[in-house]
Amino acid sequence: MYHVLTQQKQRPAPARHGRREREHARSVQRVCKDLEYKNQALETDRRLIEIRKPIHSPGESDFKRNVGYCHVGNELIPE
Repeated sequence: MYHVLTQQKQRPAPARHGRREREHARSVQRVCKDLEYKNQALETDRRLIEIRKPIHSPGESDFKRNVGYCHVGNELIPE
């Protein structure tokens, strides 16, 4: 480890700074790509919420809503 650090210290300063700039640029690219993926996932979730909203009436219980999702209404005993 000490040998590697010594070699890096012996390199000219512009080479060390260039490497730091490249590493920083890659880090920024990774963060931007990660944000892009997260924004896409949030947009997908938002669209799904909008699609599912009109399916349910305001007074519908969670139980009836889940029965509708699973299509098991035919298997339940009528009330």
